[in-house]
Amino acid sequence: MSLIFVAIVLAGIISVAIWGESAVEKYVDQRGEEVLQTSISFKNIEIIPLQRKLILRQVQVYHPHRNREILSEIPKISIQLDSFRELFSKKKSIDLELDHPKIFLSTTSNGEWELARRIPLLRRGKGEKRLDPWNIEKIVLKDGEIEFRDGRVGMTHQLTNVHFQAKHWQLPHSKDALPVKFEGSFELKHGGNFVVQGEGDFLSPKTSLSSTLQVRELNLPMLAPYYEAMLPVHVISGLASFSAEAECRGDLIHIPIHTEVEEMKVDLKKNRNLNFATAMVLDSLRNEEGNVVLDAQMTGDFRRFQFVI
Repeated sequence: MSLIFVAIVLAGIISVAIWGESAVEKYVDQRGEEVLQTSISFKNIEIIPLQRKLILRQVQVYHPHRNREILSEIPKISIQLDSFRELFSKKKSIDLELDHPKIFLSTTSNGEWELARRIPLLRRGKGEKRLDPWNIEKIVLKDGEIEFRDGRVGMTHQLTNVHFQAKHWQLPHSKDALPVKFEGSFELKHGGNFVVQGEGDFLSPKTSLSSTLQVRELNLPMLAPYYEAMLPVHVISGLASFSAEAECRGDLIHIPIHTEVEEMKVDLKKNRNLNFATAMVLDSLRNEEGNVVLDAQMTGDFRRFQFVI
């Protein structure tokens, strides 16, 4: 989510950009410390008055404790405005477009976001600071990459070809409890294609959303640390595909899964001489296409990134 924060913070520099680069740098430093609590750099700014557009190039967001470590790299951020003069009016909408961003996210060994008490939307508890309810009409992320380092299980996941679009990035109101309409897709390196579409509330103290999730050819052995400890078998091979309705209320996520697994093979952790019986059980679960049909429940916490299957 840090890219959204960056774009919002940097949007404010338009009003002072005409006074020179030094003024812009000062403003970014101030807003970066206030909202992101970390430093931001960028190579240059291009203002296109006739199109009411601001373009920032080679934007970098740094780790607040390790100032040489980069949390996000965005080659280009485009900010489309209704009016330069009325940038800070919450009645005026802006569009944000992020091209080819790279995002680095980490959790600690207990599942907490590493920057849980530093970055807005990842903070928890008393004194939590929220983003201002900017009237953002649309956010677009194109051809992005995300590296997620899961400290709880000691794995690093590479998400590629990330596309995301969200409209009406606003606080909920009486007529619409889930104002943000979003859709996105990405590929999980070494196996898995994801498509999501739904609506949500990401600016309230607790996150809520309702969405449809489609997953194709998810490589199960690659994700073994998330589910295998409670099983009597090792999953040797298997590609899972499913569609599910994902619900999140008060940060808690619930996803019922009905999946078909292609090419599924398992191996007993103990008593391997009984593997023939395991094969018989799998065969009894196969459908006409030869895929193993399974039902599961996935639950988790949006803020404390832990999931249980």
